[in-house]
Amino acid sequence: MVRIEEEGIQKITQKQYNKQRERLLEIAKNSDFIIDASDETLNREIGECCNLVFSEENLEEELMIVHATDYFPKGGEIRTSRNSNVIQGNEEYGKNFSHRNTLHFSLNHRVTANDGGDWSDMKYIIMMPFKDLDKTNLASLNEVDSYVEGNLPLSHNTLILVNEENYEELSEEQRKEYNFIKFKGDAKVAVQEALILLGKKPQRSSMHSFNNETNQRIMLNYRMELSKKLNRNLSKSHFGSVYHLLENKTMIRDRILYMLRDGRVPDTRYQEQDITFDEVEKIIGEIEDSQYGHLDFLNKYILSGIEKTENGEYRLLSDDENLERAKRMWGKGSDSIDEIYYDEYNQSYQQELEKKKEADKFREEERKKQELIEKRRRILDKKYGETLSIEEEQELETMKREYLMDLERISEDGEMAYRLNSDGELYLGVSDEKTYYRILDLMKQNERNV
Repeated sequence: MVRIEEEGIQKITQKQYNKQRERLLEIAKNSDFIIDASDETLNREIGECCNLVFSEENLEEELMIVHATDYFPKGGEIRTSRNSNVIQGNEEYGKNFSHRNTLHFSLNHRVTANDGGDWSDMKYIIMMPFKDLDKTNLASLNEVDSYVEGNLPLSHNTLILVNEENYEELSEEQRKEYNFIKFKGDAKVAVQEALILLGKKPQRSSMHSFNNETNQRIMLNYRMELSKKLNRNLSKSHFGSVYHLLENKTMIRDRILYMLRDGRVPDTRYQEQDITFDEVEKIIGEIEDSQYGHLDFLNKYILSGIEKTENGEYRLLSDDENLERAKRMWGKGSDSIDEIYYDEYNQSYQQELEKKKEADKFREEERKKQELIEKRRRILDKKYGETLSIEEEQELETMKREYLMDLERISEDGEMAYRLNSDGELYLGVSDEKTYYRILDLMKQNERNV
């Protein structure tokens, strides 16, 4: 059964984890301690320490925020691209101040490169206990891409991983602000080693969630509970959110204005700005011709941050004004972000609840099967004088037929791989990642007939 194999894997992983933690704690006694993530053999061993199952009762204690960046924190916080005065684009296609005012992070791992970017060469990897996070501005909670609205304040428990070469560039004042660990080699592995050193559980991830399915379920339950507590849909991804829509459309608007205004970068991040009717027509026309042409006229104005004043003139709203207007118009009259996706939140919450019920039902069925198998093993050992009922015998036969049918199907699908666990029980699996190793029969070796 899958459950038995997972327990076996967890034991092996925990043993390797303990071994590496002892090694790291010993090395860390040296004042010149540097995490060496350049040894491929050792890196593979560190990778084997990943995906330990979280404790549901102490989840917040086990979660760590991980944020990779080229910008050193200022004023005790990580600042958003908007608040860091980041300018995007070029002279050919136009320039704009970044309007992104969300700060993103992953949990218990550093994300790998994807369509959203590549963080492998960032100067700093900032790590902070999730329990220290002020949840007030938390907009989304996802293992791979969580984010808050605005800057992210850092606690005194913050740790910064920095490449040994970049560490030399830091001023004495900066070095006194936070705890640092220097590293060399693979930054992703360095994060795993730092987490192990701190007694946390490093994870691997896919595009949207942890690889470990048990941890996926634990995070789902926690996200649902926290969403209810905050009255906010924390399942909403950044892509397609009100933040994403506004920052992208104001970017298009600003680059058009850059071209129209002889290379002057418009700045409406913090204050409104006048705009002519001719410029408004040009902006709306460009959006009409883009992939967002299906938007209605009103939404083009909202997304572009344009407002017509009482005297018939036009102005560009500041980012905060534009966001609040979008919240009101898309949030059924509410000033709160909580209302924007209210119907969608209720629907997704119910869907997640149904999935959880189905998963719990499946686990209960698997538990009963496991108990029955264990009972049969005890009978085979002739230790307790137990007997099986007719119903239990029938259930075992049904299970055995299902396993044999699985064997036939898998044999046709592709390459098979056999292995024995520590108890001498046979597992069967396939080479692709979609299929777990399966137990064909849990009887002792001399009782098997596979």
